[in-house]
Amino acid sequence: IDESSMQIQADGTIKGTTETHFKGTKEIASRTNFSSFEGEEKQKMVTEHLARYRESGTGTYAPSDVYDLNKPFTVSGTFTLDPISNIPGNGAITLPIGLSKGAITYKGEVRPEETAEFPFICQTYFLEENSKLAFPSNVKVTKIPASVSYAANGVNYQSQYTLKDNTVTAKRSLGVDRPSVVCGSKDLENWKVFHKVLKHDLRSQIIYE
Repeated sequence: IDESSMQIQADGTIKGTTETHFKGTKEIASRTNFSSFEGEEKQKMVTEHLARYRESGTGTYAPSDVYDLNKPFTVSGTFTLDPISNIPGNGAITLPIGLSKGAITYKGEVRPEETAEFPFICQTYFLEENSKLAFPSNVKVTKIPASVSYAANGVNYQSQYTLKDNTVTAKRSLGVDRPSVVCGSKDLENWKVFHKVLKHDLRSQIIYE
């Protein structure tokens, strides 16, 4: 689960904080990933994460103790992003990722295979992203994305966008329920149908002037 709060500055830079909570196999993988979080690796992980989502800037991660298995694993982060749209002025912006995990966004970035010649491994999982994006006083938000609801073939996706006091709140959740850890061509075709819905939502923009 991602919880992010971001504020766009008057010059377009974005300052933010985030906290990600992991469970299940995702927690195991994340503990392993951050077990080498020291020295030059600290900045490398930040740079590579931002680049994955075509963003640039600076930031720091603050993971909890990867070796304390008695407590849930969390990763906090603070960051400053270079402008991703022109502010002030008329424009549009998609939700920034910053140092949040961005797992739902990443699912949209990965293009499904055209065909599945052989069975492949698949998982049951749940992802949630909650973001707040505050705009500066020299900008007025005029339109936000429409909410989305999708439920079919074991995939449940919900997104909701609200605007209050020049701050856009976005809530996205993706639940995938697989009856088996092995999927086939039919599962791939079903995912391709949903993937188009997801990509469309992720491309949705916040309009401002």
